[in-house]
Amino acid sequence: MCPVYTQNGGNHSRTAELIVPPLQLVVNTEFSYIPAYNDPLFLHQKYTLENLSIAQISRLIGSSKEAVRRGLERYQIPIREKSRHHGNPSQPRYGQKVVKGRSTEFKAEQRVITAIQEMKAQGLSLRQIAKVLDQMGISTKCRGKKWHPEMVKRVLASSKVAHAN
Repeated sequence: MCPVYTQNGGNHSRTAELIVPPLQLVVNTEFSYIPAYNDPLFLHQKYTLENLSIAQISRLIGSSKEAVRRGLERYQIPIREKSRHHGNPSQPRYGQKVVKGRSTEFKAEQRVITAIQEMKAQGLSLRQIAKVLDQMGISTKCRGKKWHPEMVKRVLASSKVAHAN
């Protein structure tokens, strides 16, 4: 019991009087909680209609991505394919240029690609090819930058893809 102190009459002396009956604390741990990843309407709303990713939903509800993924599968909500890096669409690949919104061959760069392929066929390393291109003063797609072995490798790879199509 907790005593409540009151003033008696105008007297400032404090005495303990019990004004209200003691309160009883009732602990009720039973509550209905459905995790958001187990709620098909929530998952459909966020994933399908709002187009949020699994990672975004998991951050939103404070759950793991795997729990969200299992919830989507459990309620047969089709999982989208992972998005793939599509490069920089604003910059065409080496050997291409954009004219009136369409990608066309850039003849000068096409000749450089042919030269790179010939040097590679002769057994030059990527580093050696990059050095030769720099010495010849051939510019990269990002004008003024030096050629690097990785850039030569990408040009070779993209030219193989272009010829395969």
